[in-house]
Amino acid sequence: MTVIGWIVEAKGYAASLVAGVSGWLTNLQAAWDEFKGLIPTIDEVISWWGNWAGSVLATIDTWWDSTVLEVQGFIDSAFTEREPFWAGWQDWRDKVIEFFTDPLEWLLEKFTDWFLGPEE
Repeated sequence: MTVIGWIVEAKGYAASLVAGVSGWLTNLQAAWDEFKGLIPTIDEVISWWGNWAGSVLATIDTWWDSTVLEVQGFIDSAFTEREPFWAGWQDWRDKVIEFFTDPLEWLLEKFTDWFLGPEE
């Protein structure tokens, strides 16, 4: 009876092994079929290369449309973080422009203000 029990048990293991391998092969076949669906055909490749510039530009355009808001957010946050560095610049901007436009006139005006007092 012990040998017959071993044979029955071995048959059970063999059946479960065959079922496991069969399920694994079925999953492998499904994965292969899915992978093959990702590979373009020769006609698709030729068509893509026939309009290479248009295909690349379309890909870049699609990527940019999905990324532009993120880039704008980065730019906005950079300006917001650095705002204290140029706070007060508007008060000095016109004076700097005057200096670089005509430095001698700017210097003469400053000397006049220092020695004779500012015009009223």
